[in-house]
Amino acid sequence: GGVEQAHNLPLQVAAETGAVGLIGLLAFFWWMARACWRAWRLGHVPIVAYGMLFAVTAFFVRNLTDNLLDLANSADRIRVLAWTLFAAALALERLPRHTRQAAP
Repeated sequence: GGVEQAHNLPLQVAAETGAVGLIGLLAFFWWMARACWRAWRLGHVPIVAYGMLFAVTAFFVRNLTDNLLDLANSADRIRVLAWTLFAAALALERLPRHTRQAAP
């Protein structure tokens, strides 16, 4: 038997869906990282935004050596954690901008 998966998320997506799927995957991770970066720059709970940026980046880098989103071989808790991370990144970016009022 041969190898059933590439052990690399971008490579696996490219093999299964072609260039369009790979571009979509990379755009998705870029969108998540950009959301965290924007939230950090806008001052939306900066330490959380910075941590989320690190987590999204680490998740992508980790998937360069394994496919943690593989439906057949990955634990459900990893997928739940990943989608929760992505949702939190987008929610963090959409927080209203905090404005400080001058003291009287």
